[in-house]
Amino acid sequence: MPTVRPKLERGSVVLAVDLSALRIATATPLVVEFGGVLTPALGGPIQRIDRVGSRWAFAFETPVMDVEPDGRRWAARLARAKREGALIAIPQPDLDIGNPGAPTVATNIASGKLVPLAGLIPGYRVQEGQWVSLIVGGHRYADQVTGDAVAGADGSATIRIQNLLRAPLVGGEVVEIAEPKVEGSLEGQFSWSLDNRRETSFGFTVTEDA
Repeated sequence: MPTVRPKLERGSVVLAVDLSALRIATATPLVVEFGGVLTPALGGPIQRIDRVGSRWAFAFETPVMDVEPDGRRWAARLARAKREGALIAIPQPDLDIGNPGAPTVATNIASGKLVPLAGLIPGYRVQEGQWVSLIVGGHRYADQVTGDAVAGADGSATIRIQNLLRAPLVGGEVVEIAEPKVEGSLEGQFSWSLDNRRETSFGFTVTEDA
């Protein structure tokens, strides 16, 4: 059962703890797959099943930092995020994101993997493997683009994402391209070390709730 947390209205700040200012040494995307492969017992063709609900998790590691003051402050925020949920930027090292404009969902769409966009800078290229996040009802859904898409003169383009849409889109939802974020729960027990060198670091995994 996914964790349920109250959200503010679309376009406002969510109530998850924002960890985007935390320095990250490594980030490892993890596929959370609810589909699968059906292999017939009698030798028929394999069937690949894609189900709504497949999502992402990210395992983050921070660099070593001094316990005072940074370690103390981030320990408190991460402990709070364990209870309230986390929001954190998705690193994209060396990717030249540029200025995408102010992209939004162009029209209503109930399901599928194609997302029509409006509000892009004409000629802007959304690149294969680039991360985006959609804000739907105050909640973010992160996903990865599976192919290049170039905005036309009217600022429109259609991107294809890895997972089936997890919430219907009515049009006008904000699409974060300049700084996509993942939102979800901290997995497992959260802990950190305090050693005699007065240094610490953090490792944690954020898994999308929906």
